[in-house]
Amino acid sequence: MSKHLLRLRFQKYDKYDNPIFIASSPKANSNQAGESENFQILKEYAEKLEEKDYGTYLPIYHSNLYNYATIRFKKNTKTQKDLIPNARYNVDYRIKTVAKDSKIYVNCILEKIKMVEQAPAVEDGEDLDL
Repeated sequence: MSKHLLRLRFQKYDKYDNPIFIASSPKANSNQAGESENFQILKEYAEKLEEKDYGTYLPIYHSNLYNYATIRFKKNTKTQKDLIPNARYNVDYRIKTVAKDSKIYVNCILEKIKMVEQAPAVEDGEDLDL
């Protein structure tokens, strides 16, 4: 597939240190304004990959029930940085397939990444003096 560019919110690293990004739909009742277009794109990619029925793990996922979509990238030391949860990044990437052991695997590969918006401050309340 060709090169893609999205603005996504960093969610977390998985147990293998692969970065996971998320986009919410407007129906999710979240404070994440401006993510609906990216949510739609990821949702369409996920549906197209599901239709191909590779029978292997897919790195792009969407949930109609919870109105979000995620994309998991292969760990890459060239573009890997200390990513900040809930910060927004412009993510330039490719989606590739690899044939191995008579199965086809889908991988999302980061090409470039740039932070465009800091994570919002989390209000944790006032100290209570007891």
